[in-house]
Amino acid sequence: MRVALLVLLLLLAVASVIGVWGWLRNADSRALAAIDPDLRRELYVRARAEAEFLCARPELTDECRARVEFLSRFPECDASCRELAARQLGQPTR
Repeated sequence: MRVALLVLLLLLAVASVIGVWGWLRNADSRALAAIDPDLRRELYVRARAEAEFLCARPELTDECRARVEFLSRFPECDASCRELAARQLGQPTR
């Protein structure tokens, strides 16, 4: 009985850690969704231009990946944006 209780507590702890990690991981997406849509669109356009600029230069790979990862969190990130992200982050497009 005591072992079963410990296993249950361990499973609850693991589930809690995974839940908190998932919630924190999506904090950027939630913050972007809360921004005024016009302002968010302007920020998206600028971030997209910066990502394309950085990604065109092989010596800026780390900066490119960081910018593309941020860009992919925007609700405005359409198919071409996701394709850019997949290409730069090494993920499949589908």
